[in-house]
Formats: sequence, structure tokens, C-alpha cells
Amino acid sequence: MYKKFYNSYAVIIQARLNSMRLKNKILKKIHKNLTILDFLIIRLLKVFKSNKIIFALAKNPKNFKIINILDKYEIILKWASCLRFINKKKPQLFKVGVIK
Repeated sequence: MYKKFYNSYAVIIQARLNSMRLKNKILKKIHKNLTILDFLIIRLLKVFKSNKIIFALAKNPKNFKIINILDKYEIILKWASCLRFINKKKPQLFKVGVIK
């Protein structure tokens, strides 16, 4: 329904594994063989194309576990140091042409 509207936008997701309260929480399997990260990506793919979903990861050796899941869905990966302009408190939509 909204894919036509969101064609010129991309979404950036910040993901990490070093949580204090629940370690590796985005890799926890919550239904059959799907993780929380799988569910997030599947829901985003209903609205955005895979080349419009960008994951920002810190260069931490533990975070390399996430890359296998991102490859499965052909999701773009950027290291977080390239995306310091993102406001952490308030999610925003950016025009794709602005992200460099």
C-alpha cells in the first residue's frame, strides 16, 4: 500500500549485540527458526525494497553475526562511524539522495 510513497526514502536501523540486560537479543529465536532481526527485516520489506534498508553496525567482532542474516535478505550494511549524523533519540526519514 505505501511502497509507492516510500520509493524515494530509505530507513536506517542501528543494530548491536552487546546489550547489558539480554545478550544477543536481536538473534534470539522467537518463532520457529526466525530471530527478532528476521521479523524486523520481513516487516520492513513489506514497505521498503531491500536496497532501501540500511543497517548501521559498530565495528565490533561480535556484531559480525548479524551480517549473515543481512546477507540472506540482501540488506545494505554500513559501519556506524559513517552515519554519525543520525539522531539517536528520534527516528527520521531521509531522502535517499542525501545519504552518502
